Amino acid sequence: MKNVFFFAPHQDDELTNLGAAICADIDAGNEVFCVLCTDGGASGARLLIGDNGACAWHEGDHVFPMSRDDFSAARDREFIASCLAMGLKRENIIVSPCRGKDSSLKLEEAEKIILDATASFPPESVVVKTLYPL
Repeated sequence: MKNVFFFAPHQDDELTNLGAAICADIDAGNEVFCVLCTDGGASGARLLIGDNGACAWHEGDHVFPMSRDDFSAARDREFIASCLAMGLKRENIIVSPCRGKDSSLKLEEAEKIILDATASFPPESVVVKTLYPL
């Protein structure tokens, strides 16, 4: 059994980009962790739902303004729910305490997130998976 760490750049990547691999590692009997690396606050969706304008997908206007912090918190809840639905243990779902702002995470910050998340495990037992290369 390996300790497999998936690092999601922002909320929804755990499902849309990493979900199949996460489920495969769970099914293989590995101890699977998913670590959120940014706050996800730069998403264009926040502006779309709060701009009092219409979009091609819905009738009517969008009138749901949210602060960046409120939007990020809502996305964090969805991240946790998504991970639970895939079968991760709650204690293996990690919102990194040193995560960066969306669209501005630096290489050194990403390295720190990875090292902090995996530090308590023997290196030979750790597998790190990110979006590229998976």
